[in-house]
Parts: sequence; C-alpha cells; structure tokens
Amino acid sequence: ASLAGAWTALVAGFGGLRSHDGAISFAPRLPDGIKRLAFHLMFRGRRLCVEVMAGQATYHLLAGSPLKTWHHGNEITLSNEKAITRPIPAIKPGPRPSQPPGREPLPRSQRKSLA
Repeated sequence: ASLAGAWTALVAGFGGLRSHDGAISFAPRLPDGIKRLAFHLMFRGRRLCVEVMAGQATYHLLAGSPLKTWHHGNEITLSNEKAITRPIPAIKPGPRPSQPPGREPLPRSQRKSLA
C-alpha cells in the first residue's frame, strides 16, 4: 500500500497525470531537487512511457493503438512510430496570498513572549 501511495504521489504530483471523461492528460513539473522522473503506465490497453526532466517531457507509446492526450493543455497524439517531446512551460506567478481580514500575523515586536 505504501509503494502504491508513493507511485501515485510521484505520477499524479510531479508527473501531473490526470484522468477525466475517459481520457488522461499530463502537466508535469519537477522541483529543483529532482532531475528526472520516468514511469510506465497502462491506459485502456495502451502502454506508455513518460520521462520528465526539468525543461521537457517525452511521451512514448510502447504498445497499443494511437492515443490522444494533452500536455499542459495542448493536445498531442501518441503513436508507436516515435516519441513526442514537449517543453514544460514556465510557471506564471500568481498574486501574493493574503490573510483574511483580522487574521494577519502580528509583527515580532508586538508578540508576547511565550516564556
């Protein structure tokens, strides 16, 4: 059970695997400490190999009929003929999160000592 949980965390987390409406998609992204992630999976009778590196992801259909999938929202069709490599887009920073009104942390100078 622990191994299955670790595999799911890596593949769904860093590999970005999502399943929806009978299809799968990928939005991989590796943290700085991990240089490469590779995994195999079976999906509807097709065997895939996915390799993720810092700046790109490679998808290879090892067995089965062609498969339509998505990489960061862009459609790709995998076939047995050749692997497809796509760049991993840079992260667009969002707005800085804020605390709810009245819940902001106090500045250090205003905190009471816990001693």
